[in-house]
Amino acid sequence: MSGIFDEDLFLQGLEARKATLGAEYVERISPRPTISPVPFRRR
Repeated sequence: MSGIFDEDLFLQGLEARKATLGAEYVERISPRPTISPVPFRRR
């Protein structure tokens, strides 16, 4: 496993959650990419 995020493991977990909780529910509660209302600070 390289790095902190393992995409294959994430996708396996996502499929397990969909099978257990239902795809509609999981897709509804999954975080969506958003633009932060707070701009990054430059040094």
